Amino acid sequence: MNKITFLSVLFLMTFAKADFDFMYSESSNVGNPDKMILSYFNNAFSDLGYKPLNGNLNGALPELFVDQIYQKNESYVFLKLGLKTNKNVENRLIDHPDGKIYHFTELNTNAAFFFYQLESSAINKVITKFKPNKISLLNLVISKSYGQSSQCHMQNAIKKTTSSSEAIALHSFADLALKCAVTALGGAKDQLTETVTFFKTLFSNPSKMWSETIEKFKGLIETVKNLRPEIENFIKQIKSLNSDQVGEILCNMIGSAVVGALLGGGIAKLGVFLLNKIQSFQKVFKIMNKLKNKSSEFLLRFSKCPI
Repeated sequence: MNKITFLSVLFLMTFAKADFDFMYSESSNVGNPDKMILSYFNNAFSDLGYKPLNGNLNGALPELFVDQIYQKNESYVFLKLGLKTNKNVENRLIDHPDGKIYHFTELNTNAAFFFYQLESSAINKVITKFKPNKISLLNLVISKSYGQSSQCHMQNAIKKTTSSSEAIALHSFADLALKCAVTALGGAKDQLTETVTFFKTLFSNPSKMWSETIEKFKGLIETVKNLRPEIENFIKQIKSLNSDQVGEILCNMIGSAVVGALLGGGIAKLGVFLLNKIQSFQKVFKIMNKLKNKSSEFLLRFSKCPI
């Protein structure tokens, strides 16, 4: 190895070490973020054209160890509140094999973004939105009113996405399914205490902690994409129902499958549980068709039943 090559390798090693020469510790609200603060972030990202995937305002997606995921096309920003870190790493971008990390303080709360599949210009727009001195009492008032209506976000998303059964199957299914799955993860906190404990063991290795988060999320996206043919077929079979009901049934089934997968070995088994749920629903729907009984109320209740 010549001298120039050696110095280049040494520089890269030093740079990489400098980027991750820090650790995390937790504040009192980690895993239990303030709803008003989450509302503020949801509102700010909405201004930038991003949609929150977690339809709950309770925050905390233990399976992914983040509080919210914001989506814009195929770009995602992960938000984690309550992670304390070294002051010297705040307000600067840190390179990671899967994206970039940004730590800052907002509303007296430690916050971290992980930018996944974002161009530099898009990252800069997000960071600029949260620069110091950008917050005012008006921001909080707007966030509070936003939070009061946020409980309707999931239903509104379903209604907007399910303008027609064909649109769900051929155009908007992936977005709706992913949102439903992430929202279900947010409602399964009690089943995921071991997962949270595991992530906390990685506080001394932030790079690996974020790698675990992204790896799990990529698995979730891949599962949703792989199930698209089955979902399309399922939607065509029940297209005689009201389009809003189709969307609600789909979301209920995905939520039920997510909980079943978490209790049955992990989110990696979501595909198996959702297929079982679809098959069970199809049998019930065929029976009801033969009986000429299409009680939407019964079907909605059945779609929520455990697998």
